[in-house]
Amino acid sequence: MSIPKIPSRRLGNQDPAHVMDFPSLNLGYEPCSKTPFTLVDLDVTVYGLDEIKGSSKPVAVVIVAHGWANNAAQMENMCHGLIGEMTKLGARRTRDVVVVTVDQRNHGTRRLKKDTLSYNKNPLRLVAMATTINGAVADHQLIMDMLEDYVFPLGERHIVEFMCTGVSLGGHAVWRLMKTDPRVRIAVPIISVPPDSLSNVHTARFRADGTLGTEKMFFPKATRAFYGDKTAPGTWKDKYILALCGGVDEVVPPAFGDEDWKLVRAEARAADQWIQPGRGHICTPEMVARAAEWFARWGLGGSDAKL
Repeated sequence: MSIPKIPSRRLGNQDPAHVMDFPSLNLGYEPCSKTPFTLVDLDVTVYGLDEIKGSSKPVAVVIVAHGWANNAAQMENMCHGLIGEMTKLGARRTRDVVVVTVDQRNHGTRRLKKDTLSYNKNPLRLVAMATTINGAVADHQLIMDMLEDYVFPLGERHIVEFMCTGVSLGGHAVWRLMKTDPRVRIAVPIISVPPDSLSNVHTARFRADGTLGTEKMFFPKATRAFYGDKTAPGTWKDKYILALCGGVDEVVPPAFGDEDWKLVRAEARAADQWIQPGRGHICTPEMVARAAEWFARWGLGGSDAKL
């Protein structure tokens, strides 16, 4: 198995199969409403809130997590696409739905420190990655704990389901959430691998060149524990998981997660994987459409759901 490639931001030199086309993720739908909220100091944006005014249905939330070196604002078109597609598919649904975005730690509006070192030359890269994913999990959990009180402060509506999707780094956070928080039953990780496979993706290069655990690539105690934390049997048994991957993804190759994906599929209540031919480390309109269908089927009261 080949070593994953280093992520590149020099888009001008990349084949279109490896360049994210954010505007296309709206799937051709018109923009929906977006409403900002601040949970003390954590800014979130809720999409589709105006569209469910006047309804008394319980509310489901989809949290969308962006990737490394991206930001929540860039996911806006994906949110419009998810809302539009879920609305189209929701003729029989028993729940309303909104979509939420938040900036990852040190990304977007939360950017405090610019990392000027390249991926393989920053000795704190693995430490920072573990910290960012753990931080994303904590941020998602805070949103799940408190969002209802900010959006519906008079108790007029109730959020009954939190579903999650995320791209690359966001996908890693989604897998971690499913692993650690029973509230997240329905999820669509995109261009990511199960958590037990993530160590292979992130450390393979440094193991191969002998730098892992040296001054060139630190691998201290908490970071080792993060990457070595094995998933307990039965973790996935109540989950509904759709994994979306790029067939020519050289940054997070789907093959690196094959063995752990077999375990996920064997345990989960519903599990499917779609590898899109000819697409690399990107999220595509086809992936957004499949994510919307998955959320509509399992989270909004479709005929196949067991709510």
